[in-house]
Amino acid sequence: MAVAAAPSLAIPTPPRPTPKPRRARARPPRERDVVSWTSAIARAARQGDLPAAAAALSAMLLSPAAPAPNDVTLLTVLSACADSPSSPLARPLALSLHAHALKLFPSHLLLSTCLVRFYLASRLPHLALQLFDSMPIRSVVTYNTMISGLMRNCLVDAAVEVFDGLPEPDKVSWTALIDGCVKNGRHDEAIDCFRAMLLDGIEPDYVTLIAILSACAEVGALGLGMWVHRLVVRQGLERNVRVANSLIDMYARCGQAELAAQVFRFLRKRTVVSWNSMIVGFAANGRCTDAIDLFEEMRRQGQEMYDYDEHGGSFFDGD
Repeated sequence: MAVAAAPSLAIPTPPRPTPKPRRARARPPRERDVVSWTSAIARAARQGDLPAAAAALSAMLLSPAAPAPNDVTLLTVLSACADSPSSPLARPLALSLHAHALKLFPSHLLLSTCLVRFYLASRLPHLALQLFDSMPIRSVVTYNTMISGLMRNCLVDAAVEVFDGLPEPDKVSWTALIDGCVKNGRHDEAIDCFRAMLLDGIEPDYVTLIAILSACAEVGALGLGMWVHRLVVRQGLERNVRVANSLIDMYARCGQAELAAQVFRFLRKRTVVSWNSMIVGFAANGRCTDAIDLFEEMRRQGQEMYDYDEHGGSFFDGD
């Protein structure tokens, strides 16, 4: 007699469903492919990871299935190079992209302007000037980029020459010129440019006013500084802490500590720069007791004092 088999304790495997035939996916349009590649590159660029952005671009160029980069792709990588000019990868990558841009997009205004910005940020102003001179079309942004970049490279005369070639300078153009003159120690020229800006009918903004107040402080132009103060009040900028700090510094350095103190007292929100400027202003004008009292008030309010010992000095002799 046959013995019945013992029942199995294993869990039975459910039958697999019959797989449905897959539909063939439609190939995305070529433009979407470019967008996806560019998005991956831009993601790395936004994170400040230039090597990753360069690797993604290299993979795009080497992949047989990938489309050619468009102008937005190149702009994305060039902007990343301009934002990280000290990276050892930035210069060779930008030079390579320059060659691609000339081949794929000759006379492209945005690409050329971005390359100009990179060369100026990388302390290669001669290449920026060569490219600028070869551009058949230039926008006011291109001119402004050149002016501010040349000023940062201490090429004031070249910047002025570029400015003179600008058909209709705007507020940014004038401000770049004035601020550049100030930062390069050409304060009288900055004041002349400011007057020319006003005669040209261009209303200065707070950045322009900060620059010209610095020039007034350097040359002791109290009259112009007071006129600028009236302009600040007219524009409703008297509570702008950066403008107020510049006014305090200008008045103090022109020997008008009381006027500086009036600006300081009117300022509701003070930064450590505000306190330091006023304390130094009192001390420089022989009002050391007021300087010490203000310093103690600053400490009572919980403000931190800037460490002047790092610069080998102190506010008061003997401290």
